[in-house]
Amino acid sequence: PNVVFSCGSVMLDDKLLVYYGGADSVICGAEFDLGELLP
Repeated sequence: PNVVFSCGSVMLDDKLLVYYGGADSVICGAEFDLGELLP
């Protein structure tokens, strides 16, 4: 529980896009602002 295995990531401008599998049936994506991750 509460574990995410990233399948890939892309840096686009000041964003980090992370792709991961969800419940072995879908592909999900998350977007992070690099300024918030790396102050």
